[in-house]
Amino acid sequence: TLVELMNRLTTNNYGSLEDIDGLAFEKNKEIIFTKPRKLLTSEELSQLPHPHYDEETKRRLFGRVIETSRGCPNDCDFCTVTEFYGRKYRTKSIEYVIEELKRTKGLGKYTFYSDDNFIGSPHRAINLLEAITDQGLNKQLGIAQTTVKLADNPELMKSMKKAGITFLCIGLESINDESLEGLGKPYNAEQNKRAIKIFRENGFWTHGMMIFGLDGDTKEIYKETLEWM
Repeated sequence: TLVELMNRLTTNNYGSLEDIDGLAFEKNKEIIFTKPRKLLTSEELSQLPHPHYDEETKRRLFGRVIETSRGCPNDCDFCTVTEFYGRKYRTKSIEYVIEELKRTKGLGKYTFYSDDNFIGSPHRAINLLEAITDQGLNKQLGIAQTTVKLADNPELMKSMKKAGITFLCIGLESINDESLEGLGKPYNAEQNKRAIKIFRENGFWTHGMMIFGLDGDTKEIYKETLEWM
């Protein structure tokens, strides 16, 4: 979408943008949504050019960012991921990811796996993590975004730790069932609390992301949530 848009905007008298898929823009005080852009397949994602790092960027880089997948199988009402990347979970090949990790080895102090749901396909995630470990690419602190579902998969947790991923970013949102239901979350408050306990017991550091001011929240819920956090 971006390439097509920029090519159009750099021409004189480019006219309408409404025939470019994947855009939202304002026209005459109205928001125009064009036809959704067709999502890249796993095969196409695995053929994308690897990011380029010039020497100045390498010197200034605090952490490297690695994308191994796009999309999320969940469809929470408030989340932009499925609007932007679709609910269909698509992955880059393990070979592609390993090559990118090798190209950027030694850059920064940590590795952030930017997937919105790193464990969208648990079996594939384990295979990728084992490859990272086998290639000796697990020496930096690894950070990944995941869901509380990880707590139900001991093998996956073990593979993540071996691969150096010990810092988890988790969209908990709430420990109030009414609020979670209003968000369309597929997990309840008890699952959230139980998962965090399991992660701590298994040596993970958790960055829990919360939302206050939901329709089901009360003053008592705020107090309970802050004490639990």
